[in-house]
Amino acid sequence: MESHERMFIIVNISPGKLQDLTLAYGTNASEPEDIIHSVLHHLYRRGKCYIFYVWLTDPRILYPDKNTHHHPGWRKSDHVILLVHHITKRYRTMINLRIWNQIPNIVGLKRNKPEFTGLAVNIFTVIPYYRNGRRKSQEMDVWLVKEKLFLKNNNLFPEKFKNLHKASLSLGLLWKEPFLIWGNKKDSWLDGCDWRLFVMCKDKLNFTFSVTNLGFTGNRIDGETWTGMLGLLANGSIDVGFGGVSVTAERRQHFDFCRTYYTDSYNFIAPLNSKVSSALHTFFRPLSNEVWICTFLTVIVGILTMKVVAFVQQWSMKNEYDSHFNSLTNNCGLVITVLCQKPYRYLPKTSSLQSVFLGITIMTFLLGMAFSSCLISVLLGFKPLPIADAVEDILPANLPISIKNYDGHLNEYMNLSGSPLIREIFRKGQLVDYYQSSEAMDKVVQGKMIYIDSKSKLQFSGKYRYAAGPVGIKFHLSSESILEFDNLGWPANRNWPLMTKFDDIISRAVEGGLVQYWMRQFRGGRFGQSPEAWKIPQSMFNLTDKVDAVPEIIVPEIGKKFVKLGIEHMQGVYFLYLAGVGMATFVFILECSAEMTYRKAHKLKHYSLLLKAFGRAPSIQNNRIKSMYTSTKTQSKKVTVEPKIRTKNKGQKIKKLPDLVWNDFKRTQFLMKMKKLT
Repeated sequence: MESHERMFIIVNISPGKLQDLTLAYGTNASEPEDIIHSVLHHLYRRGKCYIFYVWLTDPRILYPDKNTHHHPGWRKSDHVILLVHHITKRYRTMINLRIWNQIPNIVGLKRNKPEFTGLAVNIFTVIPYYRNGRRKSQEMDVWLVKEKLFLKNNNLFPEKFKNLHKASLSLGLLWKEPFLIWGNKKDSWLDGCDWRLFVMCKDKLNFTFSVTNLGFTGNRIDGETWTGMLGLLANGSIDVGFGGVSVTAERRQHFDFCRTYYTDSYNFIAPLNSKVSSALHTFFRPLSNEVWICTFLTVIVGILTMKVVAFVQQWSMKNEYDSHFNSLTNNCGLVITVLCQKPYRYLPKTSSLQSVFLGITIMTFLLGMAFSSCLISVLLGFKPLPIADAVEDILPANLPISIKNYDGHLNEYMNLSGSPLIREIFRKGQLVDYYQSSEAMDKVVQGKMIYIDSKSKLQFSGKYRYAAGPVGIKFHLSSESILEFDNLGWPANRNWPLMTKFDDIISRAVEGGLVQYWMRQFRGGRFGQSPEAWKIPQSMFNLTDKVDAVPEIIVPEIGKKFVKLGIEHMQGVYFLYLAGVGMATFVFILECSAEMTYRKAHKLKHYSLLLKAFGRAPSIQNNRIKSMYTSTKTQSKKVTVEPKIRTKNKGQKIKKLPDLVWNDFKRTQFLMKMKKLT
């Protein structure tokens, strides 16, 4: 939109008479506020409208109250959208408009009251339709759903519709997924977004139907005759056709279409390159952010824990202080092994708790090793990189290009595009039909082709047929669209009497969020043979003969090659690892505190509480045991005095200490020697 223009587009979704007032727009000759006020007043006089939208260049959401930024009586999620051109200049003027009192009467918003049973609001954006560089306002009836609001319990159809008393209609079906999905010949059924909409119309209008054609859309030959489904419509063989039929300007000139119920686009899928681009790229990209955060936090917590252990040892047991803990390099490198082994060092060698703490130590060590090995295996794995993601990457990929042929409307859309790159892509691409498209998608999985099709079809095939997901990704769906807007509607003959009724039902389904709810299910592959699916009767079995040419939908086994490791894959290992380390550290701190308390109470320096508790320390009588552990004070030559027991009677023999005490005496002498050396 040019900067010197002011243009307001108000979309009116009114029951029964959609085309009477599709939009109103103004230029510099009229003030935008007057246009909005007049159109809203006109809508109010016509009766209740379910929803309206205003679209301009600068999209913003305005509220009538500057302080609360919220309209009284409405929920915050139920926005009334006013999108203003040059919002900085028009903000105050738009806020002061006296149209807010009419909005609750016009728009079917959901009040913040339990007794209100109106429609949930769905926010759409009007997309202008450009042709030959000029704006065509009469084509501005395309909607893209922005809000994901859908009420299952609301009443979309409060009024009664015209009863057709079981009248029979002839249908023409276009085989286009996910708008029309066919089961295989063994289990023949019909489903899809268009099919569910048609069943809804059938239930409301009370008519029967017969399928007289199962084919393709068709195109115009020599500017006169039509082929395919459109040809049957032109000669009156069928009444209406559906199955994701694209609405083009040429088709509008010869047929009537219902309101646009869905806007699709054309994207492409490209194969994945399993080669590693660079070592740095492979090192950082295969892991999710949560894994990196948890890994670094584990190392930091381990280092801090080691520092605490070193401080406790240095403060409480000066003679047995291990300088190994004081090195930051050792703390980083041996944070798992030392942390697990040090608490076990002060445990009794023979006790009932030995097996418990030994098992915890081994389990913690193994879990830490498993955590590290899992990270290393992913870092050394392959990272799937797409061959192409943008439109300009298609031609440099040097791969064959296949384009799904929907009978001519792609050529019309291509001519509307002013991009020479898109024209070159369509010139080099090969048009394929439905049966060849299945083979083309298989070649994309094999890395031999680039395939162009509608985005909804590619999403449906990726989820339903190829089981694409976080594990086992088969191809890459482009983030950039080749053709932005593909408007879908149901074609019928000129002045078909039931088109108004069909428009009414489809409009209510779109406004209530039902169509978007179905499409989310189909695009995500979350559906089966639902109750809306129609079982094909045996009398119409000959219509499904073409299904034999399509291969069976076989979901392959989920591959293990392309795995992006996330926190959900290692959550159990991570928490068990932390639990083991935490338990071992807690036992070590508890043992140190208890030992310090015992030594302080009995004025000891070297004997452990656990040694005393399990009977491995000698009994202490009047603290005379301390006199046994003495050594010479000579620094040049250290003489070890053999401890003896002095008795009152000089004639008695000298008894040696028990082996247990003798071993403790040797250990004490060694520690004293190491202390003097350090």
